[in-house]
Amino acid sequence: TFIGSLESTDYDTFMRELSINLGGVFNLCRSAVPELKKQKDSTIVTVGSDLGVRPIPERIGYCPSKAGVIMLTKCIALEYAPYIRANAILPGLVRTPMIEQRFTEAEDPAALEESYASLYPLHKMGKIEDMANAIAFLSSEESGFITGEIMHVCGGSLI
Repeated sequence: TFIGSLESTDYDTFMRELSINLGGVFNLCRSAVPELKKQKDSTIVTVGSDLGVRPIPERIGYCPSKAGVIMLTKCIALEYAPYIRANAILPGLVRTPMIEQRFTEAEDPAALEESYASLYPLHKMGKIEDMANAIAFLSSEESGFITGEIMHVCGGSLI
């Protein structure tokens, strides 16, 4: 994630973030679709972000790139129904190795963790398992009548 505003971010940096966050999902889905079309009940679950629908300052590239993932997912769902279902999850902050490194490097790790948790009504950060469970559900037969939807897995940040 690049940090910057409209005025402090140059075009190349903006396009790099779009290329990574949106272009990467596009390329992966484009490569997978020919094989997925050969199978019955195929699914795609993309990973966006709550910041794709709720902007914050200094994320002039990140927020639009994640909004693009949402619309790309909806376009794929429409274009490939009924052969492939496509849905997205929108995580909030998740305890990934990158986030854990922020805690390690912080002057006051407990204060940083508290500040992150306080962003969410559930007053905690997501776990990788939370995201995996949502993806597993959206990939299962239990969600067989769901396509083109966005599942908010973000601790209530979008309430």
